Amino acid sequence: MKRSRISGWLKISILAMLVKGPMHGYAMIREVERITGGEWVPAPGSLYPTLNELVREGMVEAREERIGGRRRIVYSITDEGIKFLVEKADKLISRAIPSIFKFIESQIIAINRSGNLEELNKVVEVLDFMVNRAEELKKKIETNSHAELIDANS
Repeated sequence: MKRSRISGWLKISILAMLVKGPMHGYAMIREVERITGGEWVPAPGSLYPTLNELVREGMVEAREERIGGRRRIVYSITDEGIKFLVEKADKLISRAIPSIFKFIESQIIAINRSGNLEELNKVVEVLDFMVNRAEELKKKIETNSHAELIDANS
């Protein structure tokens, strides 16, 4: 993957994490690792330059805090960062969702060929979770429960 494409996805990932609340860089690295099941762990050499770029662009604010006896730079999203995410959301979703489903479909085919029903059941459970979560989010959006959306994504 090209450096600019990685940087673009990292930028979006950082902003998406910060929508939930302020974080320091190491916590972001661990969150990406958790979300991807360890498949992607952004290097500090990628993360911090991207954070600095977001600060320069006015999409993120940085402030120093003491956390657990250590000084850390804590980042939070600005209104400009939220505006950027909203503007990119439609394009990102329209590109990401088909790719996600193609990947899941290929995994189901591969697992089915392997005969491993236990793994196939895991994939089906993930799909069920995604459908249920989408329904929950849809209901919260319809009832305009924005505070609940933030809490539900934490």
